[in-house]
Amino acid sequence: MNSFLRFVTLAQYSVDSSAYYNHNLEALVQLTERKWSPESVRLAMEGVERGATVLEIGSGFGRDLSELARMGYVASGLDNSERCVQWSRQKYEVLVRQANALLWSPPESSLDAVWMDETLNHMDLIGAQRVLNSAFKGVRPQGRLSVAFLEGDTCVDDRCVDFLGPTRTLFLHRLKAMSALIEQCGFQILRVGKHQDSSRTLMICTRIG
Repeated sequence: MNSFLRFVTLAQYSVDSSAYYNHNLEALVQLTERKWSPESVRLAMEGVERGATVLEIGSGFGRDLSELARMGYVASGLDNSERCVQWSRQKYEVLVRQANALLWSPPESSLDAVWMDETLNHMDLIGAQRVLNSAFKGVRPQGRLSVAFLEGDTCVDDRCVDFLGPTRTLFLHRLKAMSALIEQCGFQILRVGKHQDSSRTLMICTRIG
């Protein structure tokens, strides 16, 4: 596939947010610092043995990735923003690779668990299916997939604090649609939890077969 066709194909699935994160990194770090909690990542990995190989897709500022390493997992991250990758490496000394999740293709059964925190909100359901299929390939049988996402049925454009800067588009997904998609991609849903007074949902799943 030539580069032009690849661009057109990816554009169908997502709006590239890397320019948004590169431009607004410092402001976003400050805005999210007080809101961040290790609770979600701890719940996401509940029952996964220490020493397991865990990949976070869309590792962002590196906080969850750092917590995974602190918890005793062999943790690495994947993110499309060059500045987020640099920040994570310098701030937390974690292992992160810069790559587009839609193009990610892991070795088969090479991971014990995959964690995605609102990563699937950066793409529509077709893009989400593409990433979940790759996760199925990468996670070993009976391995863990944990996904947190924002619920809804619309798209939201966000420019952070700079109204003239790059934008990102967030795709809000219905729980029913996301559940069906995850099961279609070969995972069994074990538990579903929702944060009180929030549209944020956590799904804990295991790979079948």
